[in-house]
Amino acid sequence: MDISASQIRLEDINHLGIVARIIDEMGLVEQINQLLGTHPQETAIIPLRRKLVIF
Repeated sequence: MDISASQIRLEDINHLGIVARIIDEMGLVEQINQLLGTHPQETAIIPLRRKLVIF
């Protein structure tokens, strides 16, 4: 069976959303917060930055 290039379909599944979901389910950002502590002036963007560092 020969397959031509026109019969092949490629898709980018962008795995980052999957990884982000796993990070949320594992509670990694919360665990990091417990280890490092938080600052009273910390904004909502800081947990997101911590998640991006894990990537």
